[in-house]
Amino acid sequence: MYRLPIPDMAELASWSRANTEVDAVFFHDPVNWEWAQFRYLAERPVFTTWKDASAVLWDPGFAEEWERRFAAFGFEGDLRDRWDLSRHGETKRIRKALMSHYRDMKDRDLLALAETYRIDYWIAPVETPSSFRQVATAGRFKILDIR
Repeated sequence: MYRLPIPDMAELASWSRANTEVDAVFFHDPVNWEWAQFRYLAERPVFTTWKDASAVLWDPGFAEEWERRFAAFGFEGDLRDRWDLSRHGETKRIRKALMSHYRDMKDRDLLALAETYRIDYWIAPVETPSSFRQVATAGRFKILDIR
């Protein structure tokens, strides 16, 4: 079933496609389903998403990199639990904790990620305090240039 993108995300994706380098890497909430279409609409790479785990179906080695990225993002635990369908409540708890962690991120958290992974832009809630230069805004979100 196809979902229409949320307007804020679609507007930021359009801005990103028109105003950033083709290889610019974006960091957005990796577990919020509403942002799953950003990579496609912006035609730009992203740090990771929860849905990227499905790549394990055609590239089993990718699971390790996906888990490394979520660990760097701040998840402590075994993400393989998310595939255990009998533990659906645990998966919801994990996603909720990760979404909360994303909302609480600070500049230093992004800089720590950027030491290991390339990240050029951070899509953050507008209320997120930051010393990074704001380059775009749409509704509830803003894009910060962390380079």
